[in-house]
Amino acid sequence: MNKGILIPYSHLLLSMAVYLDTLDVLNCSVSCFANYSTAGNPRPVNMLHWLRSDKYVHQQQAIRAMPTKKDRDDAKQFLPAITPSGEFTYRSEKKLIRHSGLIQFDIDLKENRNIRNYADLKGIIGKLPFVAYCGLSCSGTGYWGLIPIANPERHGQHFDALYRVFAHYKIKLDDKPRNVASLRGYSYDNNAYFAQRVMLFELYDVPPPAPVRQATFTADADTERKRVEACIAEFVRHGFYVGASYDEWYSVGCSLANAFGENGRDYFHLVSQHYPSYQTAQTDKQYSACLRANSKATLGSFFALCQQLGVVYKDLLKPENHITPRRPQPPPPKPAATVTPELAPPPAPTPVEPDATAPIDIGAIELQRPSIADEPPVPTIHCWVEIPDSGMVRLAPDQIEYLPVNQPPITPIAEEPPVNSPEHHLLIRGIIHDAERMNRLFWHYWVRPPFMWNRIKTHRQVLGWLGQLPP
Repeated sequence: MNKGILIPYSHLLLSMAVYLDTLDVLNCSVSCFANYSTAGNPRPVNMLHWLRSDKYVHQQQAIRAMPTKKDRDDAKQFLPAITPSGEFTYRSEKKLIRHSGLIQFDIDLKENRNIRNYADLKGIIGKLPFVAYCGLSCSGTGYWGLIPIANPERHGQHFDALYRVFAHYKIKLDDKPRNVASLRGYSYDNNAYFAQRVMLFELYDVPPPAPVRQATFTADADTERKRVEACIAEFVRHGFYVGASYDEWYSVGCSLANAFGENGRDYFHLVSQHYPSYQTAQTDKQYSACLRANSKATLGSFFALCQQLGVVYKDLLKPENHITPRRPQPPPPKPAATVTPELAPPPAPTPVEPDATAPIDIGAIELQRPSIADEPPVPTIHCWVEIPDSGMVRLAPDQIEYLPVNQPPITPIAEEPPVNSPEHHLLIRGIIHDAERMNRLFWHYWVRPPFMWNRIKTHRQVLGWLGQLPP
């Protein structure tokens, strides 16, 4: 139920409610403490027996006869007290053993002086179907009572809803019983209200989620602050929190408090806000305790916990390389099903003889290294042994001689044609024409042992024309 929405109980259908026997509800065990100031060594008592006991009625009468409220409050401190909502090993929320299934309410006169028929309030409250017990307080000026709740694990949320229900009837409750370990001092009422059957109180408020804090960077921050803010920004972006256990959480708070003092409070909230049971007030209280603590925790503890979560400030402070991702290309449309007519094969292309006078662009030729693994090793070297009469070099089988490795070197080309002459152009064009096949030979020589390099020294100039041979 959202906060602010009230369903009056007079409008609830009886078929929706769950009714219990009051004696069964009150027949539960709670913790009893020696007095208000003793928080330890509790003993279990039965709630129903406690409500009906007149063991301390004489002390109670003496307290009610005292003239001032201060005197009455001081005297009540020596009476035994119980925790109506459960059994504890120590009077603390964290020391709860077992919830009794009951929640108490407390009505003080000083907070409800606007009620004209305050003296008749016990009978009016008894008309509420979820009240199992209602009686006078120890001083005799207030009222208190017990209500069974459906979800003991939502004790505080049940109290928030109960607070609003009483506020609907212009009755203000004391908010101390929201704490499951709240005390109730001894009080005996001979005319207390006991319901025969009581309705289970099922309403509870769901608190609105705390707003997510956004990380901000401090202008002109020092090195340590930049590192901390870089880690915190990463936590906020991914929804992480630091401190899986209380000890780790406390260590983080102390490290931030020692480094930044009060200025680190926002940092502590940012690294804690994604914890499932995060509460702003509790986090503030914890950080205030860290400020007062004499801890030796440093930022090294904080960075070590960050590193365990994969957040390293050294990586975050490196300049990022912004790479624009490629947009996905739509798939090509499927071609329509067509019937392709059978066509006659195209005529063979007519070979075109190279023009000796046309300009050429040697730089456009790129030799691609073939895969050497596909070639079986051979103990011979491939060399050109002659140039045809036409001057055009063509790598044909009849122009290749397979020489054993131990053969003497081949006689180099006797004469080189003049540069930019027609013969020179024809020579270069022939090399370009057979560039692919020549490339395979070149890499074949290149990966052979060094002594084989002498076999192709005579052809360094030919290969150099292609710009592919290193100097």
